[in-house]
Amino acid sequence: DAGHESSSTGGAGVLNELVVECFLNEPDKKYFLCHTPSLPTVIAYFGLRLPDVHADEVLRAIVDLKERQLRDSDAEYRVHETAQEGDVTMQESVSHVLHAPWPFADRDILQHRWQLPLDGVAGGRAIVLQSFEDAALFAGNPERVRATVHLSANLIRPFSSAIADKVPGLDLAV
Repeated sequence: DAGHESSSTGGAGVLNELVVECFLNEPDKKYFLCHTPSLPTVIAYFGLRLPDVHADEVLRAIVDLKERQLRDSDAEYRVHETAQEGDVTMQESVSHVLHAPWPFADRDILQHRWQLPLDGVAGGRAIVLQSFEDAALFAGNPERVRATVHLSANLIRPFSSAIADKVPGLDLAV
């Protein structure tokens, strides 16, 4: 295929079918997909090196409701349950309605979201998301497709962890 590299791994059973596709592999930008053609699951990796951005700015852009709405005004984004005081994982329940162009159906998703410190990385955070179902919290809509995220994470790693709040620069992996 033009524009990307592909490779398969050896091994037994499904691992014989494992395909890793590289769509972008530059020093400050990387994008890979890993999948097995016989299964519906795809693992995606997108990495960015952002030398002029502070970690708290990225965290705010990802988790703050008003920031999300500014950045993606066409998507409906809602926090259903906020983190309980004292919860070190900061577990929340969030939903998204993603509007798709015709002829595709809109998607909706309900997820738990956790904000976790990265061990050994001052100022580093992992924002972890996983789908769950709760019709009382966010009922499905027959006109939309309910998307499922088995596990997703945004890893924010400042370049200089000792002074992460004062000096810009970070690696972001999604």
